Amino acid sequence: KMNLPQMMLGTIPVVVVTTPCVFAGAFLSKVKPGEDSVWNTLSQFALGIAVIANVVSSCLAAFIVLNVVSERGEELGRPRPEHDAVAQLTRQGEHRSRIYQDVANWYHLSPKWQAVIGTATALHLVAGACFVFLTERCFEEFSISSQIDDPLPDGLSGNWLNIVKVPIGWIPLGIFFLACILHYVFNKAMSIMTTSRVKSGGGEGDGHLDDLPAYDGDAGHPEGVGEVIVTDGRL
Repeated sequence: KMNLPQMMLGTIPVVVVTTPCVFAGAFLSKVKPGEDSVWNTLSQFALGIAVIANVVSSCLAAFIVLNVVSERGEELGRPRPEHDAVAQLTRQGEHRSRIYQDVANWYHLSPKWQAVIGTATALHLVAGACFVFLTERCFEEFSISSQIDDPLPDGLSGNWLNIVKVPIGWIPLGIFFLACILHYVFNKAMSIMTTSRVKSGGGEGDGHLDDLPAYDGDAGHPEGVGEVIVTDGRL
């Protein structure tokens, strides 16, 4: 059981990293689009301090970790009795992960599930392209300092849904949500099939993610696969 006060005391230094970020966001909320003010300068200054603090803290953390590993790596790498439960869960997770990779292998999928994940991928790409290249046609301009209650185009006329331009903006959003639903259905189906194989004691497959369709998951390799032909001393 972890000591809660000790954990809280140990995480206090994170305030040094988060405080500049909080101030940067607070100053940005005061900035008005197209208007130069002291808040612009303060927000940029706080953002610069936040970047420096994050870089320094990351380098310091990496140095401390590497130093501890170099000095006590052998001691920390020894197995301990309290690690047995974690190690068992890790082995179970690795076993399930290998089965999942075999189940979700493109060449092991039925045409139905290939169509589902292929469609989801294509829709995600289309929606992403619309969000990037058609931003001004899909969404109203709205900054962190804008007010929802202000009338368009400065605000959203009291309705946050007005940030989406009708009807063009809703088209890529609908495509994106449909892609997410298909992706969820695919992941759920693969998880169910993986669980079924785990419970039935099925094998992990061959672990290859690039099997040819002719392989079909059989124990033996198809004819010609893995053979090396030598002609005139060359492979």
